Amino acid sequence: MLRVLNRRGHPVSSTVKLWADRSLSHDDVFSGFVEGVQPWSRERVPVPRRLRRALWALLPVELFWAVWLATIVTGATACRGPICTVTTLDHHAAVLLACGVFCICCLVGLVFTTRGFSKCNGIEVIGLAIATAAGAASLLGITALIIGALILLIILATFVLSSTATSRRETDHARTRPPYPIALAEAASRPRTR
Repeated sequence: MLRVLNRRGHPVSSTVKLWADRSLSHDDVFSGFVEGVQPWSRERVPVPRRLRRALWALLPVELFWAVWLATIVTGATACRGPICTVTTLDHHAAVLLACGVFCICCLVGLVFTTRGFSKCNGIEVIGLAIATAAGAASLLGITALIIGALILLIILATFVLSSTATSRRETDHARTRPPYPIALAEAASRPRTR
C-alpha cells in the first residue's frame, strides 16, 4: 500500500490513500493539497504599503476630529453657522463621534494584532474594513464641506475665465486684418486706376 504524506510529513486521510493506491492523478494532488492547506482566515497576508500608510494617517485625523466633536457634544464649543451644520451633518455630532470613537478603538486594537498593520489574517481584514467604514462615516461632513468648496472654486474659476477671455472670432479677425490706421494708410498708398 502506498503511504501518502502531506507537506508536514503527517499521513493523509484514508480516502486519499484509496485514491493513491490506484494512481497519482490530478484529483489526488488536489485532495492532498486541500487536506494539508491551512484555512484562509488564519493565513497572514502582508498589507500593501499604501494601505498601511493610509491607516496610520487615519488614526490622528480621526483622533482630532473626535476631540472636536466631543467639545461640540459636551457644549464647550458652540456649533452655529452653515460650516458647522455641514460638517456635523445637520447637528448629528453625537453619531459622528460614536463612529469616530469606534474607528479609533478598532484601529488601536488592530495595531497590536496586525503588527503595526503589516500582516493580517481574514478576521483582521474584516476588522480593518469595519473600522475604516466607521471612520469614513465619521468624516462624511468634512468630505461634504471639501467637495462643496471645490465646486464653488470651479464655478468661480469658470466665471473669471469666461469674463476675461476673448472670443475666438475676435482673435481670428484681429489676426487677418491689420489695425484700422494701418489699413487706412495702405488704402491711401494704392494707385488709383480710372
